[in-house]
Amino acid sequence: MPDEDIARRLFVAMYEEALRCRADGVISDLADADLASVEALGFPREKGGIAQWGAHGGCTGSCTGNDAISGDQYGHNGWKCL
Repeated sequence: MPDEDIARRLFVAMYEEALRCRADGVISDLADADLASVEALGFPREKGGIAQWGAHGGCTGSCTGNDAISGDQYGHNGWKCL
């Protein structure tokens, strides 16, 4: 599997987890996930964190559930990550 595909899958998993954390009330806003990904994971401050990645073109289509990361030639359900 190419490195880019591995990176996309990791980013999608992080973005989905941020969405689940918001839905479960662990974080009150996706800005909290952005702050954590910038401060703890080293995302570039000028570009924002994982929520910015997902909201601004990192993910096309719906990022919900584990189905989102299984597919295409590896089993995706009709959407692609950029």
